[in-house]
Amino acid sequence: MDERTNDRNYRFHNIFTRLGLRHDFSGYRYLSDFVKDYLSHDITESDKITAWYAIEAKRCNVKPVSVERNIRHLKDSLSKKCNDVELYKEIFGSDPATNSLTSKEFLFTLCHYIML
Repeated sequence: MDERTNDRNYRFHNIFTRLGLRHDFSGYRYLSDFVKDYLSHDITESDKITAWYAIEAKRCNVKPVSVERNIRHLKDSLSKKCNDVELYKEIFGSDPATNSLTSKEFLFTLCHYIML
């Protein structure tokens, strides 16, 4: 891994921790894998998110609906309990309590922020 990749890995894990994303949620692993796949250009915004759910499901030996549900659950849990509301607002442009992002918007917006 190059230095830039290591910096981004540290950055997204730091962001996840600051937001209060719990490591014990299944969605945490899927979210982490999504960010890694996006940063390594294995997925782009023009790709259908459901295609990635299927790839991740196969990788993790679960059903695609499980991947989608766990990411949605993780995203929704942030709207109820976010440790760093100011960071959330900086990333997503809205208060967590009033957030209406789709899972796809949530995933790609987070990736864009990590890449800054």
